[in-house]
Amino acid sequence: MAHTVSIPQNILNILAEEVAQFLPNVGIPLTQADNPEIGETFPVWFLPASAVIAENPLSQAIQTGKFHHQIYRNGRPIAFAYSQAFGSKERDWKITAAFESSVPADIDVAVDISDKDIPQDGDTRLLLLPAYMIQAIWIIDQNGQNFIVPAVLPDEFKATILQRPYSAMDFFEILKKVQHIIGIQI
Repeated sequence: MAHTVSIPQNILNILAEEVAQFLPNVGIPLTQADNPEIGETFPVWFLPASAVIAENPLSQAIQTGKFHHQIYRNGRPIAFAYSQAFGSKERDWKITAAFESSVPADIDVAVDISDKDIPQDGDTRLLLLPAYMIQAIWIIDQNGQNFIVPAVLPDEFKATILQRPYSAMDFFEILKKVQHIIGIQI
């Protein structure tokens, strides 16, 4: 079973206060009757498109310093927030963004799959691959093995990339065969 990062409860309480103030400002009303809750927390890592073709793509992953927080309403994932520590004090932690979308539900499914199908304990991260519009759960197990469970995929990849655990090697072999986004050339 994978486990998420452990942020001290006093910091989570500060972040929960900020989320409660932040969400209504971005059009996400929550009341105490909604039983709002900050759930799983993942460190966010970024993988540039050029890394996909490398011999060991994950060695080029960049830790962003941000954390992804699942936000629940009545036990259902309905939003997510990003936070970051801007210093060493408790009050230096700040919510930097919050969104209501299907992303937290997709991540919740990927977490359930990883809990069920990856037998080893491991550290869990959220891996962003923006050139492919993919967000995935990245687990490093106790033996140093890397597993990827895709969470958010564009529709055109859903026939090629299934929402199941892949060894990192298998996942990147599949990604090498699909075209990433190419920006508009001017």
